[in-house]
Amino acid sequence: MNRRPAGPAEADLARLRGWLRNAKGKQTFDSLARRASAQKTAISTCTLRRALGGRLPTLYTVRAFARGAGADEEEAARVWAAASAAVRPAPVRKPAAYVPGHGITTRAGLAAAMEKVRAAAGGPSLRRLAGSPEAAGRISRSALHNALTGRRLPSEELLTDFAAACGAGEETARALLAARTRILTGPPPRPQARAWTAEQAKYRGLRDAGVPYWMRNEDMDKLDLGVEPGFPMPRRPSPERRTAQRHRRRRSQRRRTRTNSTGTTGRCATGRNPITGGWMPGSTASPTTSSRSCSSGRGMRPTQGGSAFAPNRSASPGRPVLPARRSSATAASPPIGAITCTQSTHAAIPAPTRPFAWRSKRSRYRRATAVLVRVL
Repeated sequence: MNRRPAGPAEADLARLRGWLRNAKGKQTFDSLARRASAQKTAISTCTLRRALGGRLPTLYTVRAFARGAGADEEEAARVWAAASAAVRPAPVRKPAAYVPGHGITTRAGLAAAMEKVRAAAGGPSLRRLAGSPEAAGRISRSALHNALTGRRLPSEELLTDFAAACGAGEETARALLAARTRILTGPPPRPQARAWTAEQAKYRGLRDAGVPYWMRNEDMDKLDLGVEPGFPMPRRPSPERRTAQRHRRRRSQRRRTRTNSTGTTGRCATGRNPITGGWMPGSTASPTTSSRSCSSGRGMRPTQGGSAFAPNRSASPGRPVLPARRSSATAASPPIGAITCTQSTHAAIPAPTRPFAWRSKRSRYRRATAVLVRVL
């Protein structure tokens, strides 16, 4: 049987599992889970069972195991910490070596970086640095003094010989030279969004002036205008995407139009329009067969003729409807077969687009006059 030799991590894990088994004793995992949950440490039976497997359980699981078994939680935490340190040792992170010169854009910063390089070399004097064999007499004490105090910008040769005399590496020398270059060139320019916007407007104007109306959008990018755009051009959507967007807009417009045009208005169930007092088209009721009264909208009142109806002129949308005056004979009892229309008998029926009964009295009079003129 091939078995991996037990290392320090396996030994600590075995010690943790042994401690958990001893704390469990003859208790079942269900009883451990119930006791731990009763003490405000919710845990499942499967989690407790997996704690005795081959992997490292969490600290919460070990504490819940000990609490359910009635063992010492602090001791369980110490055993778990030892096993965790053996299984997952803390990574050794070496601090990055400091290289003077990174991110420097001023002469004072370059002088401070050179002082740090000199201090790392043991703080040699200027005479010693100038007479070192690495410098070979190419630098002087006055030049070093001006560079270390920030009075003058050191040359590339002085920086290279200074780094060699201090025993610094090539990376430090390259960082000092890069700092000198940044000081001479200045900070990098920031992106000018407004200038780009002006250039974009100018380029689009040239493109619109030179593009014929029959050219496709795919061929516009290949058009030679004699001007190269120095800014990122936004990508145009594909023809399929533009078509889908256009169809989506048209569907939404049709939906809004349909919603606005399908307004409903109340209509008396007897066929009488409560607004104008006229008979609605398609109604089966007749004014000569029964007497009706409506109390919704603009009130209707019976005329002296009996069954004919006329709109109540005293009613308006802003005022309540007043009951019409009736004679004693009319108010005694409704005629036989009369249908009294109340608010409960109204139904919200979609009105036609241009009903004749909805027109004003003047328009109906004009229409009737025009018909008579044609007949005569």
